[in-house]
Amino acid sequence: MEGTGLPHYHSKDVPLDDEQILDSVSKHPLSNLPDFEPLYSNTGSFQVTEENRERLAVASTDNDVLNVDLKAMNASYGMLSSIADLSKLMQTFLDPNRPESLITPSTLREWLRPVHAWTDELTEVGLLWEIVKIPDTFGRQRRIYQKIGEFNGHYSAFAFNPTSGFGVIALMTVIEAFEHFQPVFDRLQVKTVTKEYAGTWKSKDGESEAIINVESGSLWAHKFDLKGNDILSVLREDRSEKMALASTGRKREFRLAKGYRPLTGWRHWGAMPYWVINSPGHCCGAPVDIIYFSDDCGEMVLNVPSAGVSLRRV
Repeated sequence: MEGTGLPHYHSKDVPLDDEQILDSVSKHPLSNLPDFEPLYSNTGSFQVTEENRERLAVASTDNDVLNVDLKAMNASYGMLSSIADLSKLMQTFLDPNRPESLITPSTLREWLRPVHAWTDELTEVGLLWEIVKIPDTFGRQRRIYQKIGEFNGHYSAFAFNPTSGFGVIALMTVIEAFEHFQPVFDRLQVKTVTKEYAGTWKSKDGESEAIINVESGSLWAHKFDLKGNDILSVLREDRSEKMALASTGRKREFRLAKGYRPLTGWRHWGAMPYWVINSPGHCCGAPVDIIYFSDDCGEMVLNVPSAGVSLRRV
């Protein structure tokens, strides 16, 4: 991509005869490439050898290029690997906080973003990634970050949905998996979030109460009374109505997403109220719209730090 031009995909395929390829490989042998061990790979290789050729999968059709004695064309296979090894790598992308992760959370956050969006509202280009957007069960668009490979009858895909927290690895087949997996993980996510957070919560003295439900895959506070005060009404200009709980990115911590009623939903006004308008005030050293959940001996506790109040599920 030069300047403000459109991105272009280009494979540097250069026709060479056997002697040229052999000469190039002799000067730059594949054995000098970095070890695959840092990628937790026991099978990673750029070469077909006597040791790994028995485990090599060859397509039943369109295999005229690969189902031969490769000799000088050995490197045309690209990288060889297995589902077992790629699964280990996938786990580090889904959770960069794992001790064995090769990428820090901050690096991954910078990496997982589009650099160009096509006008079809479906596909985007990232640094390395081919990005496609698919709807989840509730109609929300989810970005799938993927790297797809194809060579005659051979197909491979390394793709994941960081929002829903799952990935798909496919070798030797086309990938239509996300349309089947996404609803399953949506249901699992709703079930997990409902178990963790949904229900009626009350303080020990009975003066504070919150009702939290899961609707269309999102957390909503339908009631939030603290020490006799209707917090939803206070935050929403004296009109008590349900309010979404937006994750802060910290584990089990949320904001009451109040937005700004006159502007919420307007496309070209300010900085998108639901996203930018928060922390309407502070008390006891904490924003008044912050809540978090903690585990007390296996029992979940809802904490409101600005009010010094803790609520338990009833």
